[in-house]
Amino acid sequence: MSSSSLLEGIEIFFRYQAILGADSMTSEVLEVDGDVTTVSLKASAYQADITRYEAELFIGQWVNSVYAINLLGIHLEFTRIDVRYPKPQYTDIYSRFISCPIYYNKTINILYFESRKLSQSATIMLDCDAAQFYQSRCQAVLNSLRLQDGLIGRVRRLIVENPKLCQCPEIISKHLKMSYRSFRRRLSEEGISIKKISDEVRMGLASKYLNETEYSTQEIAFLLGYSETPNFTGRLKGSGNKHLESTGLIIVDASNNAWQY
Repeated sequence: MSSSSLLEGIEIFFRYQAILGADSMTSEVLEVDGDVTTVSLKASAYQADITRYEAELFIGQWVNSVYAINLLGIHLEFTRIDVRYPKPQYTDIYSRFISCPIYYNKTINILYFESRKLSQSATIMLDCDAAQFYQSRCQAVLNSLRLQDGLIGRVRRLIVENPKLCQCPEIISKHLKMSYRSFRRRLSEEGISIKKISDEVRMGLASKYLNETEYSTQEIAFLLGYSETPNFTGRLKGSGNKHLESTGLIIVDASNNAWQY
Protein backbone atom coordinates (compact mmCIF):
# COMPACT_ATOMS: atom_id res chain seq x y z
CA MET A 1 0.00 0.00 0.00
CA SER A 2 1.41 3.40 -0.98
CA SER A 3 1.75 5.78 1.97
CA SER A 4 3.82 8.73 3.15
CA SER A 5 5.33 6.82 6.08
CA LEU A 6 5.55 3.36 7.56
CA LEU A 7 3.16 4.34 10.36
CA GLU A 8 0.56 5.53 7.85
CA GLY A 9 0.94 2.27 5.94
CA ILE A 10 0.39 0.22 9.11
CA GLU A 11 -2.62 2.34 10.07
CA ILE A 12 -4.10 1.77 6.61
CA PHE A 13 -3.60 -1.98 7.06
CA PHE A 14 -5.45 -1.93 10.39
CA ARG A 15 -8.25 0.14 8.87
CA TYR A 16 -8.83 -2.35 6.06
CA GLN A 17 -7.66 -5.64 7.59
CA ALA A 18 -11.20 -7.06 7.41
CA ILE A 19 -10.70 -7.33 3.62
CA LEU A 20 -7.69 -9.58 4.18
CA GLY A 21 -9.67 -11.95 6.34
CA ALA A 22 -8.78 -10.97 9.88
CA ASP A 23 -9.60 -13.81 12.26
CA SER A 24 -12.71 -12.83 14.23
CA MET A 25 -11.64 -14.98 17.20
CA THR A 26 -8.80 -12.51 17.84
CA SER A 27 -8.01 -8.93 16.94
CA GLU A 28 -4.85 -6.86 16.74
CA VAL A 29 -4.71 -3.40 18.29
CA LEU A 30 -2.23 -0.69 17.26
CA GLU A 31 -1.38 1.97 19.86
CA VAL A 32 1.08 4.87 19.57
CA ASP A 33 2.08 6.30 22.96
CA GLY A 34 4.87 8.82 22.67
CA ASP A 35 8.18 7.09 21.96
CA VAL A 36 6.63 3.63 22.07
CA THR A 37 4.30 1.95 19.58
CA THR A 38 2.70 -1.39 20.36
CA VAL A 39 0.69 -4.04 18.56
CA SER A 40 -1.24 -6.32 20.90
CA LEU A 41 -3.31 -9.44 20.32
CA LYS A 42 -6.70 -9.47 22.02
CA ALA A 43 -9.26 -12.24 22.38
CA SER A 44 -12.80 -11.59 21.21
CA ALA A 45 -15.52 -10.82 23.71
CA TYR A 46 -16.70 -14.43 23.54
CA GLN A 47 -13.37 -16.23 23.64
CA ALA A 48 -12.00 -17.17 27.04
CA ASP A 49 -8.33 -16.81 26.14
CA ILE A 50 -5.78 -16.84 23.35
CA THR A 51 -3.99 -20.12 22.70
CA ARG A 52 -0.21 -20.40 22.38
CA TYR A 53 -0.73 -21.35 18.74
CA GLU A 54 -2.60 -18.10 18.07
CA ALA A 55 0.02 -16.04 19.92
CA GLU A 56 2.91 -17.65 18.04
CA LEU A 57 1.07 -17.20 14.74
CA PHE A 58 0.63 -13.50 15.60
CA ILE A 59 4.35 -13.11 16.36
CA GLY A 60 5.41 -15.09 13.28
CA GLN A 61 3.29 -12.96 10.96
CA TRP A 62 4.81 -9.78 12.35
CA VAL A 63 8.33 -11.21 12.10
CA ASN A 64 7.66 -11.81 8.39
CA SER A 65 6.19 -8.32 8.00
CA VAL A 66 9.22 -6.69 9.62
CA TYR A 67 11.51 -8.71 7.34
CA ALA A 68 9.57 -7.52 4.26
CA ILE A 69 9.69 -3.90 5.51
CA ASN A 70 13.47 -4.12 5.89
CA LEU A 71 13.72 -5.30 2.29
CA LEU A 72 12.27 -1.90 1.31
CA GLY A 73 15.26 -0.23 2.92
CA ILE A 74 13.39 0.72 6.10
CA HIS A 75 15.10 -0.40 9.29
CA LEU A 76 12.51 -1.70 11.75
CA GLU A 77 12.88 -4.10 14.65
CA PHE A 78 11.07 -5.13 17.80
CA THR A 79 12.43 -3.69 21.04
CA ARG A 80 10.55 -6.13 23.27
CA ILE A 81 7.95 -8.90 23.11
CA ASP A 82 5.66 -9.99 25.96
CA VAL A 83 3.68 -13.25 25.79
CA ARG A 84 1.14 -14.82 28.11
CA TYR A 85 2.41 -18.37 27.86
CA PRO A 86 5.33 -20.00 29.76
CA LYS A 87 8.81 -20.20 28.27
CA PRO A 88 8.84 -23.14 25.79
CA GLN A 89 11.67 -25.59 25.29
CA TYR A 90 12.32 -24.45 21.71
CA THR A 91 13.39 -20.85 22.39
CA ASP A 92 16.46 -21.46 20.24
CA ILE A 93 14.12 -21.30 17.24
CA TYR A 94 12.87 -17.91 18.42
CA SER A 95 16.42 -16.61 18.67
CA ARG A 96 17.05 -17.35 14.98
CA PHE A 97 14.46 -14.78 13.96
CA ILE A 98 13.99 -12.48 16.97
CA SER A 99 16.85 -10.49 18.50
CA CYS A 100 14.94 -8.51 21.13
CA PRO A 101 14.13 -9.72 24.67
CA ILE A 102 11.06 -11.94 25.06
CA TYR A 103 9.25 -11.98 28.43
CA TYR A 104 7.01 -14.91 29.34
CA ASN A 105 3.99 -15.35 31.64
CA LYS A 106 2.92 -11.75 31.06
CA THR A 107 -0.66 -10.47 31.13
CA ILE A 108 -0.87 -9.75 27.40
CA ASN A 109 0.64 -10.75 24.05
CA ILE A 110 2.24 -7.56 22.78
CA LEU A 111 5.01 -6.32 20.46
CA TYR A 112 6.96 -3.11 21.07
CA PHE A 113 8.55 -0.78 18.50
CA GLU A 114 10.25 2.62 18.65
CA SER A 115 7.76 5.19 17.36
CA ARG A 116 10.49 7.18 15.60
CA LYS A 117 11.23 4.21 13.36
CA LEU A 118 7.69 4.36 12.00
CA SER A 119 8.25 7.83 10.54
CA GLN A 120 10.55 6.35 7.90
CA SER A 121 9.46 5.99 4.30
CA ALA A 122 10.81 4.48 1.09
CA THR A 123 10.57 5.84 -2.44
CA ILE A 124 8.38 2.90 -3.39
CA MET A 125 5.81 4.05 -0.80
CA LEU A 126 5.46 7.67 -1.99
CA ASP A 127 3.01 7.41 -4.88
CA CYS A 128 0.19 9.65 -3.56
CA ASP A 129 -2.12 9.01 -6.53
CA ALA A 130 -1.72 5.27 -6.06
CA ALA A 131 -2.38 5.66 -2.34
CA GLN A 132 -5.67 7.48 -2.95
CA PHE A 133 -6.74 4.96 -5.59
CA TYR A 134 -6.00 1.88 -3.49
CA GLN A 135 -7.61 3.33 -0.37
CA SER A 136 -10.78 4.21 -2.31
CA ARG A 137 -10.93 0.65 -3.68
CA CYS A 138 -10.36 -0.83 -0.24
CA GLN A 139 -13.12 1.32 1.20
CA ALA A 140 -15.50 0.23 -1.56
CA VAL A 141 -14.76 -3.45 -0.88
CA LEU A 142 -15.14 -2.92 2.88
CA ASN A 143 -18.51 -1.21 2.37
CA SER A 144 -19.59 -4.13 0.18
CA LEU A 145 -18.60 -6.65 2.86
CA ARG A 146 -20.62 -4.75 5.44
CA LEU A 147 -23.69 -4.76 3.19
CA GLN A 148 -23.35 -8.52 2.67
CA ASP A 149 -22.96 -9.22 6.37
CA GLY A 150 -26.65 -9.83 7.08
CA LEU A 151 -28.29 -11.86 9.81
CA ILE A 152 -26.76 -15.21 8.73
CA GLY A 153 -23.28 -13.66 8.57
CA ARG A 154 -23.67 -12.16 12.03
CA VAL A 155 -24.81 -15.49 13.45
CA ARG A 156 -21.84 -17.25 11.86
CA ARG A 157 -19.42 -14.75 13.35
CA LEU A 158 -20.88 -15.22 16.82
CA ILE A 159 -20.51 -18.99 16.54
CA VAL A 160 -16.95 -18.70 15.22
CA GLU A 161 -16.10 -16.50 18.20
CA ASN A 162 -17.72 -18.94 20.61
CA PRO A 163 -18.78 -22.30 19.11
CA LYS A 164 -20.58 -23.25 22.33
CA LEU A 165 -23.18 -20.59 21.52
CA CYS A 166 -24.64 -22.94 18.90
CA GLN A 167 -26.24 -24.79 21.81
CA CYS A 168 -27.86 -21.57 23.04
CA PRO A 169 -29.86 -19.92 20.23
CA GLU A 170 -31.67 -17.79 22.83
CA ILE A 171 -28.35 -16.23 23.83
CA ILE A 172 -27.47 -15.64 20.17
CA SER A 173 -30.72 -13.75 19.72
CA LYS A 174 -29.87 -11.57 22.75
CA HIS A 175 -26.47 -10.74 21.26
CA LEU A 176 -28.30 -9.69 18.09
CA LYS A 177 -30.73 -7.60 20.17
CA MET A 178 -33.71 -9.57 18.88
CA SER A 179 -36.41 -11.57 20.58
CA TYR A 180 -35.97 -15.32 20.21
CA ARG A 181 -39.28 -15.51 18.34
CA SER A 182 -38.21 -12.82 15.84
CA PHE A 183 -34.82 -14.48 15.47
CA ARG A 184 -36.37 -17.84 14.52
CA ARG A 185 -38.80 -16.14 12.14
CA ARG A 186 -36.02 -14.23 10.37
CA LEU A 187 -33.97 -17.40 9.89
CA SER A 188 -37.04 -19.21 8.57
CA GLU A 189 -37.63 -16.40 6.07
CA GLU A 190 -34.06 -16.83 4.83
CA GLY A 191 -34.60 -20.60 4.48
CA ILE A 192 -32.04 -21.72 7.02
CA SER A 193 -31.94 -23.04 10.58
CA ILE A 194 -29.58 -22.35 13.46
CA LYS A 195 -28.57 -26.04 13.34
CA LYS A 196 -27.52 -25.79 9.69
CA ILE A 197 -25.48 -22.64 10.36
CA SER A 198 -23.89 -24.24 13.42
CA ASP A 199 -22.99 -27.41 11.55
CA GLU A 200 -21.40 -25.47 8.68
CA VAL A 201 -19.32 -23.29 10.99
CA ARG A 202 -18.27 -26.06 13.39
CA MET A 203 -17.24 -28.42 10.59
CA GLY A 204 -15.32 -25.60 8.96
CA LEU A 205 -13.52 -24.83 12.22
CA ALA A 206 -12.87 -28.53 12.74
CA SER A 207 -11.14 -28.70 9.36
CA LYS A 208 -9.05 -25.67 10.28
CA TYR A 209 -7.98 -27.07 13.64
CA LEU A 210 -7.19 -30.51 12.19
CA ASN A 211 -5.05 -29.09 9.39
CA GLU A 212 -3.43 -26.07 11.02
CA THR A 213 -2.87 -27.05 14.65
CA GLU A 214 -1.60 -29.96 16.71
CA TYR A 215 -4.72 -30.10 18.88
CA SER A 216 -5.97 -33.57 19.74
CA THR A 217 -9.43 -34.71 18.68
CA GLN A 218 -10.57 -34.36 22.30
CA GLU A 219 -9.30 -30.77 22.46
CA ILE A 220 -11.00 -29.83 19.19
CA ALA A 221 -14.27 -31.38 20.35
CA PHE A 222 -14.09 -29.29 23.53
CA LEU A 223 -13.27 -26.08 21.61
CA LEU A 224 -16.26 -26.66 19.32
CA GLY A 225 -18.67 -27.18 22.19
CA TYR A 226 -19.22 -30.94 21.92
CA SER A 227 -19.96 -32.56 25.27
CA GLU A 228 -18.58 -35.93 24.13
CA THR A 229 -15.70 -36.62 21.73
CA PRO A 230 -17.57 -39.48 19.93
CA ASN A 231 -20.35 -37.02 19.07
CA PHE A 232 -17.79 -34.81 17.36
CA THR A 233 -15.97 -37.59 15.49
CA GLY A 234 -19.28 -39.10 14.37
CA ARG A 235 -20.47 -35.73 13.07
CA LEU A 236 -17.15 -35.14 11.31
CA LYS A 237 -17.28 -38.52 9.56
CA GLY A 238 -20.91 -38.01 8.65
CA SER A 239 -20.20 -34.64 7.05
CA GLY A 240 -17.96 -36.18 4.38
CA ASN A 241 -16.66 -33.36 2.22
CA LYS A 242 -19.72 -31.17 2.60
CA HIS A 243 -17.87 -28.73 4.81
CA LEU A 244 -15.35 -28.08 2.00
CA GLU A 245 -17.44 -25.29 0.58
CA SER A 246 -18.02 -21.60 1.05
CA THR A 247 -20.18 -20.76 4.03
CA GLY A 248 -19.94 -17.03 3.40
CA LEU A 249 -17.64 -16.70 6.40
CA ILE A 250 -15.23 -19.60 6.02
CA ILE A 251 -13.93 -20.92 2.74
CA VAL A 252 -12.02 -24.17 2.60
CA ASP A 253 -10.54 -25.42 -0.64
CA ALA A 254 -10.41 -29.02 -1.78
CA SER A 255 -7.01 -29.52 -0.20
CA ASN A 256 -8.33 -28.47 3.22
CA ASN A 257 -5.79 -25.71 3.65
CA ALA A 258 -7.05 -22.41 2.23
CA TRP A 259 -9.07 -20.31 4.67
CA GLN A 260 -10.64 -16.90 4.56
CA TYR A 261 -12.75 -14.91 7.03
